[in-house]
Amino acid sequence: MIRAWAGRWEGVWGRTVVMRRAAAFPAWAYLALWLVALMPRLVVAREFLDAPITLSDMLQYDMLARAIEEGRGYRWYSAADVDRFSDYLSLMVDVTKLHAPEEGLQTTFRAPGYPVALSLVYALTPEERHIAAARVAQAGLLATIAPLAAAVAVTAGARRKWAALAGLGAALYPILLFYPVALASENLFIPLTGAAYLLTLRAGRRPGWGPVGVAGAALGAAMLTRGTLAPFALLAALWLRYAAKRPWRDAVLLGVVACGLCLPWSVRNSRLMGAPSFVETTVGYNLYVGYHPDGNGGFVQEVGVPPMLILDDAERDRVTREAAIGFIRADPAEAARRVVRRAAFLAGVEDREMLFFYNVGYFGEIQPPVRWSLYVGLVSGWILAALLGLAGILFAPRRDAAWLAVALVLGLAVPPLLVLAEPRFHLPLVPVLLGFAAVALSQRRAIFAALRGRGAPLRRWVLLGGVAVLVSLWVWGYAMNWARLLAIMGPGGHLLLLPY
Repeated sequence: MIRAWAGRWEGVWGRTVVMRRAAAFPAWAYLALWLVALMPRLVVAREFLDAPITLSDMLQYDMLARAIEEGRGYRWYSAADVDRFSDYLSLMVDVTKLHAPEEGLQTTFRAPGYPVALSLVYALTPEERHIAAARVAQAGLLATIAPLAAAVAVTAGARRKWAALAGLGAALYPILLFYPVALASENLFIPLTGAAYLLTLRAGRRPGWGPVGVAGAALGAAMLTRGTLAPFALLAALWLRYAAKRPWRDAVLLGVVACGLCLPWSVRNSRLMGAPSFVETTVGYNLYVGYHPDGNGGFVQEVGVPPMLILDDAERDRVTREAAIGFIRADPAEAARRVVRRAAFLAGVEDREMLFFYNVGYFGEIQPPVRWSLYVGLVSGWILAALLGLAGILFAPRRDAAWLAVALVLGLAVPPLLVLAEPRFHLPLVPVLLGFAAVALSQRRAIFAALRGRGAPLRRWVLLGGVAVLVSLWVWGYAMNWARLLAIMGPGGHLLLLPY
């Protein structure tokens, strides 16, 4: 009886301390973190302000945003698009045989969230400054991950100084300093995912339907940016019922609001495709690339380019789905190995962008000591975030926050593992993991005590097992790409011109 009373009192006391810490982290501190994150991103954006866009994803997002801004609807590959990007398209196809409609083709391939946001930037700027304005706007948007990481830390039970450090870590997270330069949906999806996590956590702690509705709206907006967040929306509803102990009506409301925002676009896509569809129709294409015999489970440019030359979405989806099913049936053992291999890609370090731009000579030759120092600095952010984030989730004082973080990790991991994985797919986890890294630093005494065998045996073994799995995946990832890495980082690596 005494132990039960003490346990209840400890829970009440823990919640009170956390709420006081949250209140003690003032609004000006969040603003300061945003400004700290904004400054280096603006410096990078200024350096690349007028650099042209080249990668196919960037070209397609630009096409869609311009079509929306010009009032042509959600279309791409118009006659003007083909003429505008003919130099790039001619590397893949004979543009003289590419018959593009004047207004462009209606498409269902890309989720609408990011192109719509990009079109708003385009609408406010002259056409010749569209890309430059987008880079500046994205610098401000992606800088929000710093206060988001600090807020995650505070709500999960970290001390104030460590929460500030989490925000600083997000502000200076290496690869995310450069993402605003690209027209990439990560610039919107990462902040929306962090906001959806925090608002869902808030909905679980506050009574009433208002917070639940707001959380559902954030989840819906994130899913309209990338449909891969849908599994987390389902897990978040279950978390609300079982971890937050909210009634079923609240869990159902969360799902209804999130899915309700996506429903009109899903209906639109279904009508265009002639079959039930979600907010984007990339599954067939991604399955094709992920299971192609010449692929490896990740993105391989030589495999990924040919299907994109089929401009009709329904035909592309049918062709790639049928081909992917054929690949899996022809070699089910290899298909199973691909799933495991994708875990190494998903957990892998984020070096692909640096290696690509260096090997095509974008930065010229960098001397070996500087080159390797830059590389280590680039990849160390993810290694620290993953290891400390894992420890923080296991030892967080606020278990509801920890369980929701587990749901987020699982929700974001399942689709890539089954379909197609790249290291960049783990980037939406970074602000949340950095928040829990701050929790690990706050709980370092408890963690060290557990590692020395003084209590919490289950958490100790889960932590040791998780670290072993992560290290094994990193070693495996390097083993698969070691020859390429050494070639690019070796003499003359800036002249190799290897494909992305």
